[in-house]
Amino acid sequence: MTPLRVGIIGCGLLARVAHIPVLKRTPSVEIVGLCDSSSDALANCASLVPNALRFDSVDALINSHTVDAVVISLPSHLHTDAALTAHPAILSALILCAQLSNAAGFAFEALRRAFARKRAPVLRSETESA
Repeated sequence: MTPLRVGIIGCGLLARVAHIPVLKRTPSVEIVGLCDSSSDALANCASLVPNALRFDSVDALINSHTVDAVVISLPSHLHTDAALTAHPAILSALILCAQLSNAAGFAFEALRRAFARKRAPVLRSETESA
């Protein structure tokens, strides 16, 4: 079985102590990309996943076509923008929209971008089963 190729957006403490260790223990997953605007944070995560490609922007990671899914491990206020830029297969540990008006705008923009890319989005809440 071909592993799911995962990129991690955000290489801070949560990525280092939670996301990367869990993903590394999952046989059906391969961490293939790391993304952070901080070269120090990127280097710290790369020491845990030395074969992963390094990117300094979400656009660069997504446009590399090396990932099947992304884990967003960023500060809360950056999740929505990263999710809109990223791939339809997204794991976000935080709520993307705190207000209903933001949620409607997020959903509309996600659909607009998905149709522009000619593929349907996969959007699930954290409480839905996969």
